[in-house]
Parts: sequence; structure tokens; C-alpha cells
Amino acid sequence: MSMLWAFIGAALWLAGCGERIEPGRVEGQAAVIRAAVETARAAPEPVEFEAAGTVQSEVSGLIAAKTLGTVTEVRVREGDRVRRGDLLVLVDPRQADARVREAEAALAEVRRAEAAARAGRDAAASAAALAEATWRRYRDLWAKEATSRQEYEEVEARRLQAEAERRRADEFAAAAADGVRRAEAALALARAAAADARLTAPYDGLVAARLVEPGELAAPGRPLLRLEMEGGLLVAVHLPEAAASAAVPGAAVRVEAGEASHRGVIERASPAADPVSRTVLLKIRLPREATLRPGAYVRVAVPLGAAPRIAVPLTALLRRGQLTGLFVLDDSGIARFRLVRTAPLGGDRAAVLAGLSEGERYVVEPPSALADGMRVESPS
Repeated sequence: MSMLWAFIGAALWLAGCGERIEPGRVEGQAAVIRAAVETARAAPEPVEFEAAGTVQSEVSGLIAAKTLGTVTEVRVREGDRVRRGDLLVLVDPRQADARVREAEAALAEVRRAEAAARAGRDAAASAAALAEATWRRYRDLWAKEATSRQEYEEVEARRLQAEAERRRADEFAAAAADGVRRAEAALALARAAAADARLTAPYDGLVAARLVEPGELAAPGRPLLRLEMEGGLLVAVHLPEAAASAAVPGAAVRVEAGEASHRGVIERASPAADPVSRTVLLKIRLPREATLRPGAYVRVAVPLGAAPRIAVPLTALLRRGQLTGLFVLDDSGIARFRLVRTAPLGGDRAAVLAGLSEGERYVVEPPSALADGMRVESPS
């Protein structure tokens, strides 16, 4: 029995040792950690509207076929740089070239006919002039009764015949000249058709898309290539009507592509809103040093003015998976982790849109050991 009581006493002594409170610590008191604390204050901050945009070339166009035929050669691929006048696509030119040769031959023939007509006109004009002069002499002689009536009438008949032949020669020469003009027009048309079979670059640019391959059939209006002019780049972005009304041409905007950030300038806005989406198309000019490609996805931050906002240092924000939060202190100085919704302000601060009220205290740089429920004391 004495051994049993001894065992129970030892157990009670060990249990008492396990509940012993360390010197300097009150039972139930939260752990204390020292960290910088600030009070949330609202101040006027720039307000931005963020939207997705697409990079566009300032000038972009489709190179379309102008004639019917088989594509025999495509000399460029996507990404190739071309200069104005470079041959891009060749449509089978044999028929067009044959029509050019036929038109050239027809023009040469009518020009020879015109030359003969001019010579005949000149000869008829000379004959008519001679017949006129002869008739005048015989008229004078007839008036002096120095020639017979028959001779005078024969000379007058020859004059009238020569004049009629001159008029016919003039008409024939005019018809021949008209034939030359028609043949020249036909040749110009044939040469234009032959030129249409050779598609060239209308300006210096970059081939954005190759839409045809050799052997395929080209028809008038069918797109064969898409060409983007080198140089100026624009961003097209659609904004809600309320946000678009505050976007002023000439205002600077922030354009972000991945980790890169560029300063764009609002160039123009569509004068009318889309009746379906209720948005307004905005065009933003990028700086020349921007190395973005047409079609690239970007984020655009359009300034809308200023409004009171609570701003906190980026160091106060912590990531928990896909969520963002910070440590807020209650009236007792106990840290509570709270989720917040933020927006970038630029630099090393962010605006807190929800989750933090003015006058609340938060931890500026949470130590790695800080946990929910710990007491925070600000260093003196």
C-alpha cells in the first residue's frame, strides 16, 4: 500500500512540473512580436481603368488577287520584310503576256493604216488645192469669154470631185487616228492585266500572313497576303462609355506587355459607341522603341482622374495562393490576417479597394514569424 501511495505522489509531482508557467509570462497571454505599424489614411490617388488591348500596325492591308489564274510563285513568308515595289506573288502570266503581244501587233497594224491614211489625206488635199486654183483661173477666163463653157464646166467638175475626195480622205484619216487610240487603250488594258498578274508591295512593311501557296487558283478579290506597314504601332482597346468619356486625346496611358511597360498616348477615340457592347474604340500610339508585334495582347491602364483611396506599401501585402491580404491590428494590438482587393498605383504602393478601412492599423513589413493572433508592438 505504501508503494501505491508513493507512485501516486510521483505522478502528481510530474504533472505539476508540466503545467509550470515560465517566469515573465502570464498564462493565456498572446505571443508578442515587434514590427512597424501604420494607420490607414485615404488620400487623392490617380484612378485608372484597366482593359485588354491588341497591338495593331498603323497601316495594315490585304494583298488581293486582281486577275484569274494559277499562282505560280509566292516569294515571301510570314515575318519577311519587304520594300515598296518588291514582287510578292506571281499569277500565271502566259495568257496576259499573250494578250499584250496581240495588242501590240494590232496597234502596229493600225498605226501603219493611219500613216497611209495621213498620206492619202495629204495627197487629196494637194489635189483639191490644185483643182481649186485651176478652177479660179478658168473662172476668170470664162468671165473674159476666153474659154469655152464646156472647158469651164469640166474644170469645175474636177474641182468638186477633188474636194469630195479630200473630205473622204480626212474622214478616213480621222477614223484611222481613232483606231490608233482604241488600239493604244487596248494595249494599256492588256499591260495592266499583265501587271495585275505580278503583285508587288505597295509600301515598306512586314508580311504578317501568307494566305496562298503555289498551285492554288487566284481569283479577283481573293486575299493572298497580309502586309503590315513598318513603323507606327497602335493599341486598339474598347472602353465602357463612362470610362471612354474621361479618356482625353493626348493623355498618357500605361501599356503593359508581360514584364515590359510602355508609355502610350491616346491618339483618337471612335465618335460613336458600339450599340451591342456599349463600348467605345480607343486608339493609343506606342513609342517607337516598343518592340511589340502586331496582334500582341497588352493591358492598358487609362487615367480617369483622381479619387480618395487608401494606399499601402507593397511590403505590407502578402500572397496566399491566388489571394492577397495583410495583417490588421485590432484594438488590443492583436494581428489578424485579412484578405483585401488591391489595384496598382505605380512605384512601391498599391491602392486597397476593399478590406481595409481608414483609421485601421496594419503591419507595414510583416516578419516571417508573424502569425494570426500574435500581439504586435511597434518599435519605439
